[in-house]
Amino acid sequence: MIDDLSNPSGFFDDADSSDDQGAIRFREERDVGDIINTTFRFLRDNLREIALGLLYIVGPVALLAAVLSFFVQSQMQASMFDFTNMSNDPFEVYASIFTPAYLGYMLLLVVVQILVSAVLIGYVSLYREGRAGEITPALLWAETSHMIWPVVSVSLLIGLLATLSIVVWIVPCLGALAWIAALVYLMPSLSMATISRALDGDSAMGAIKRTYELVKGHWGMSFGTIAIAVIAFFAIAVLLSIPGAIVGFGSAMGTLSGDNPGGASRVLLAVGSVLSTLTYVGYAIPIVAGALLYFNLIERKEGVGLFAEIDLIDAPQSVQTGAEDLGLRSTPPPKPDAGSNDDGTRYGGFRGGGFDDRSDT
Repeated sequence: MIDDLSNPSGFFDDADSSDDQGAIRFREERDVGDIINTTFRFLRDNLREIALGLLYIVGPVALLAAVLSFFVQSQMQASMFDFTNMSNDPFEVYASIFTPAYLGYMLLLVVVQILVSAVLIGYVSLYREGRAGEITPALLWAETSHMIWPVVSVSLLIGLLATLSIVVWIVPCLGALAWIAALVYLMPSLSMATISRALDGDSAMGAIKRTYELVKGHWGMSFGTIAIAVIAFFAIAVLLSIPGAIVGFGSAMGTLSGDNPGGASRVLLAVGSVLSTLTYVGYAIPIVAGALLYFNLIERKEGVGLFAEIDLIDAPQSVQTGAEDLGLRSTPPPKPDAGSNDDGTRYGGFRGGGFDDRSDT
């Protein structure tokens, strides 16, 4: 008992008080504007470590995806140029598009998205442990490897639920509207489910239920945060896809005029393929914003961070009080003698001031 009282991290320490040690506290109440501003501040302050980790972990897969993208788009260019030779067979058009290279490219894009999500969630986990500035790619990969399955499991569950829910589309018009309305309503909780699963160790279904309960009463703020983060992500994606769009437009015009794509077009196509793959780096914005929103809602609902701060502040004072109660303090100071005045003259009556027979003169 004495050891607990003498150690602030023992009896009075909250179990969650040591999981948010970064310069930017995630367990803090914020409004929509604060969450978005903190998201960009977090990415700006830790850009070097995040970029280095993404380069080492996601870079090889993203590069392979870019190569396949270039190969697929080159095939499409050739097919469009030779469109007159296959106009009598429409199935040949689809066969020229959905090639094994195209399917492999789509698969690699899914892997890139999973790795980017796992890397960013892993970085958030290490950052909250107070390890910012010392997070190497090797350390980040060790943490990321534990985040891959949570990301995959939640993604599979959400995909399965979304697929099964399409059955409501059999109801004309109203079914589609109800499906879209449910998707919009559940978007904030589904966006944070992966973070809950990875950082708090819930099951996939448990993570969805937890985030759903957290969003209750704060749906407007939650939806606004995720919507702004997604819009910012798409803005970056559009900027990075401009070279590819220029190449596509040029190829289409050249095809219509009967010109065969030249070397310059292929160079632009290669640049566009790399940049289009890099758009997934922008996924960091909704991931970090979702993490800040998740812990913001926990703080609003449960006040875990606030109680931890109070415990840590009160711990030293409580230790001193407990020591006095146990009699561990030195000899207490002498109490004043209530039966005497300042000059030492003692009057009659009970000691301690029971009564006083002093006569006034």
